[in-house]
Amino acid sequence: MSTFITQLLSSGELEKHIYTTLQPAYARRYKSMMTAIERYLLPLEVALPQMDRDVVGGYFLWLELPKPLNADAVAQRAKAEENLTIGQGPLFAVYGDEMKDLERQVRVCFSWEAEENLSEGIQRLATVIRKMLRHP
Repeated sequence: MSTFITQLLSSGELEKHIYTTLQPAYARRYKSMMTAIERYLLPLEVALPQMDRDVVGGYFLWLELPKPLNADAVAQRAKAEENLTIGQGPLFAVYGDEMKDLERQVRVCFSWEAEENLSEGIQRLATVIRKMLRHP
């Protein structure tokens, strides 16, 4: 196994795969999700805490819910009503890091689900948020 990994790293094939396959795929997914967020969630006053939306990394986006919504409640309703799984902010809290208020933040992943389902997932989240804003 170590010989295989050594060859993979020294040949440049891993780096090539990252640059020619993974990065373009994740960029497309990110752009697809961002388009849906801008269309369906920003009008509901959901905010994107990320300042720079052109340069990103990772596999997910953080969203800040409008007041008075709570991340735990939104995640529970999203699962129950739309069969949609999102990460509620408190799940990602780091003990001792009180500077980050995660009670109104959720995390949505763009790397796992099929690219063609990303917009639908954001629309379903918007449906839940819209209902909760009308009837908290």
